[in-house]
Amino acid sequence: MEILKGEEALAALVGVLPYIVEALPADMALFVTDGEKYLQVAEGPELKTGIELGSKILGKATEKCMQEKRKTVYHIREGVPFKGVNIPVCD
Repeated sequence: MEILKGEEALAALVGVLPYIVEALPADMALFVTDGEKYLQVAEGPELKTGIELGSKILGKATEKCMQEKRKTVYHIREGVPFKGVNIPVCD
């Protein structure tokens, strides 16, 4: 099977993200962005981030991921047991 890229990959992720969150064992939130705004927001039953579909991306981690074209991992803030991971979808 061929690996999707660019807009085609983003569209596929938007469509399947809610299923992925439901299938994973841990309570988590997953997002798809275009680098400026959230295209899809999928959260587990207990984790509510307050991020809304179409809202502007907060922070610089996504920007860094896209500029460097590599996966980035970060902790949201000290003392909060939440880790963020960004993975770029390149053309």
